Amino acid sequence: MTKWTRHGALPAAALVVAGMVLSVGGCSETAIVGSIVDEVILTGDSSIQLALARGSNSEVADVMTVSDGYKWVVLSGTDDILTADAAASGERWSVGDWNGDDIDFIWEQAMEAVWSGLKLVNNLITALDADDFLTSPLVARGYINSAHGERMLGDLFCQVAYGFDHTGGQDLDNLGSSTFDGALVPKDSAFKRMATFAELAVAQADRAVAAGVPNPADAGVLSDGHFEPARLIIA
Repeated sequence: MTKWTRHGALPAAALVVAGMVLSVGGCSETAIVGSIVDEVILTGDSSIQLALARGSNSEVADVMTVSDGYKWVVLSGTDDILTADAAASGERWSVGDWNGDDIDFIWEQAMEAVWSGLKLVNNLITALDADDFLTSPLVARGYINSAHGERMLGDLFCQVAYGFDHTGGQDLDNLGSSTFDGALVPKDSAFKRMATFAELAVAQADRAVAAGVPNPADAGVLSDGHFEPARLIIA
């Protein structure tokens, strides 16, 4: 049985930059339109929460697409690429000559995917009341995104360092206090964290389905399926 603890409301930080006005000598003032501040997130507006969820989805997708991408690096030591890649980076990877600059982007993006999923959950704890939080498909999506990020970190790295876990950490105050301190942990820790987030996601999606919660996304685009409760269980 999953034990759920709802912590008291604490200030939530936005995933997007607060608006600012720039004034340059000789130029007219220019305001950034449509920016989001913490106070707006705290209202629980569903369109804002959905936008944050889509942003977390993008963090997961970025791991696959930025630079050479997660798939390319993983396959570089296999027959799929071993004898077919004439690029300097591919040749180095095929013989185990890893240059940190080549793969830092995967480390960074996978970590962002993990954190952004938990940040979505952290924000929703404040934005939603207790019953809505426990059945929100967006919470399930947040945990799924974190699980994807953890899997990719475990696939690629022998050791991983964190400043947060599923209970909280860097700017995740609503989830609680994290026991992680940035020390290196073995790769099996990444997979254990992946399993934890996946289990939390399934439990959340199960509750959403049982409560008959509808898909919160209705933009008429393919990505709406990412938030369908029944599909979240499969994911």
